[in-house]
Amino acid sequence: MGRWLSCDDGHEWAAPVGSFAPNPWTLHDMLGNVMEWTCSEYDAGYRGWQTECAPLDSSAPIVLRGGAWNSGPAALRSAYRNRNYLNRATTSSGFGWPRDPPPDD
Repeated sequence: MGRWLSCDDGHEWAAPVGSFAPNPWTLHDMLGNVMEWTCSEYDAGYRGWQTECAPLDSSAPIVLRGGAWNSGPAALRSAYRNRNYLNRATTSSGFGWPRDPPPDD
Protein backbone atom coordinates (compact mmCIF):
# COMPACT_ATOMS: atom_id res chain seq x y z
CA MET A 1 0.00 0.00 0.00
CA GLY A 2 2.95 2.37 0.52
CA ARG A 3 1.96 5.92 1.43
CA TRP A 4 -1.49 5.67 -0.15
CA LEU A 5 -4.49 5.17 2.04
CA SER A 6 -7.15 2.60 1.42
CA CYS A 7 -10.18 4.87 1.31
CA ASP A 8 -12.71 6.25 -1.12
CA ASP A 9 -14.55 9.51 -0.51
CA GLY A 10 -16.28 9.31 -3.89
CA HIS A 11 -14.06 11.93 -5.56
CA GLU A 12 -11.22 11.17 -7.95
CA TRP A 13 -9.19 14.25 -6.99
CA ALA A 14 -10.05 17.07 -4.59
CA ALA A 15 -13.62 17.10 -3.26
CA PRO A 16 -15.95 20.06 -3.85
CA VAL A 17 -15.82 22.62 -1.04
CA GLY A 18 -18.11 21.75 1.85
CA SER A 19 -18.55 18.09 0.86
CA PHE A 20 -17.96 16.91 4.42
CA ALA A 21 -18.93 18.01 7.92
CA PRO A 22 -16.97 20.93 9.43
CA ASN A 23 -14.39 20.48 12.16
CA PRO A 24 -15.18 21.49 15.79
CA TRP A 25 -14.43 25.14 14.90
CA THR A 26 -16.95 25.02 12.00
CA LEU A 27 -14.19 25.18 9.38
CA HIS A 28 -14.56 23.07 6.25
CA ASP A 29 -11.85 21.42 4.13
CA MET A 30 -8.85 22.29 6.31
CA LEU A 31 -7.08 18.94 5.87
CA GLY A 32 -6.93 16.35 3.16
CA ASN A 33 -8.40 18.24 0.22
CA VAL A 34 -5.56 20.50 -0.99
CA MET A 35 -2.54 21.93 0.80
CA GLU A 36 -3.11 25.61 1.60
CA TRP A 37 -0.68 28.28 0.35
CA THR A 38 0.61 30.73 2.94
CA CYS A 39 2.36 34.01 2.18
CA SER A 40 5.65 33.05 3.86
CA GLU A 41 8.97 31.99 2.37
CA TYR A 42 9.93 28.41 3.21
CA ASP A 43 12.68 28.00 5.80
CA ALA A 44 13.89 24.42 6.25
CA GLY A 45 15.12 25.27 9.75
CA TYR A 46 11.77 26.85 10.66
CA ARG A 47 13.28 29.83 12.46
CA GLY A 48 9.94 31.60 12.85
CA TRP A 49 9.98 33.30 9.44
CA GLN A 50 6.40 32.25 8.89
CA THR A 51 5.28 35.24 10.92
CA GLU A 52 6.02 37.51 7.95
CA CYS A 53 4.88 37.47 4.33
CA ALA A 54 7.48 37.14 1.60
CA PRO A 55 8.38 40.26 -0.38
CA LEU A 56 6.41 40.55 -3.63
CA ASP A 57 9.61 40.15 -5.67
CA SER A 58 10.73 37.00 -3.81
CA SER A 59 11.75 34.00 -5.90
CA ALA A 60 11.97 31.69 -2.87
CA PRO A 61 9.64 28.71 -2.40
CA ILE A 62 6.49 29.50 -0.43
CA VAL A 63 5.12 27.46 2.48
CA LEU A 64 2.19 25.11 2.00
CA ARG A 65 0.30 23.85 5.07
CA GLY A 66 -1.85 20.81 5.75
CA GLY A 67 -2.03 17.58 3.81
CA ALA A 68 -3.67 17.07 0.44
CA TRP A 69 -5.89 14.36 -1.01
CA ASN A 70 -2.76 12.47 -2.09
CA SER A 71 -0.86 12.81 1.22
CA GLY A 72 -0.07 10.04 3.63
CA PRO A 73 -1.35 10.04 7.24
CA ALA A 74 1.68 11.94 8.63
CA ALA A 75 0.85 14.95 6.44
CA LEU A 76 -2.85 15.14 7.33
CA ARG A 77 -2.44 17.78 10.01
CA SER A 78 -2.41 21.58 9.94
CA ALA A 79 1.16 21.74 11.27
CA TYR A 80 2.49 19.83 8.25
CA ARG A 81 4.77 22.08 6.15
CA ASN A 82 5.79 21.69 2.55
CA ARG A 83 6.89 24.16 -0.13
CA ASN A 84 6.54 25.03 -3.77
CA TYR A 85 7.17 27.93 -6.09
CA LEU A 86 4.29 30.25 -6.95
CA ASN A 87 4.73 29.64 -10.67
CA ARG A 88 4.16 25.88 -10.30
CA ALA A 89 0.68 24.39 -10.44
CA THR A 90 -0.28 21.07 -8.88
CA THR A 91 -3.51 19.17 -8.29
CA SER A 92 -2.76 19.05 -4.58
CA SER A 93 -2.29 22.73 -3.67
CA GLY A 94 -4.68 25.64 -3.55
CA PHE A 95 -6.04 28.22 -1.17
CA GLY A 96 -9.04 28.78 1.03
CA TRP A 97 -11.09 31.87 0.28
CA PRO A 98 -12.72 33.19 3.45
CA ARG A 99 -16.22 34.55 3.09
CA ASP A 100 -18.95 35.84 5.30
CA PRO A 101 -21.84 33.50 6.00
CA PRO A 102 -25.05 34.21 4.12
CA PRO A 103 -27.25 36.80 5.84
CA ASP A 104 -30.16 35.58 7.92
CA ASP A 105 -33.52 36.15 6.27
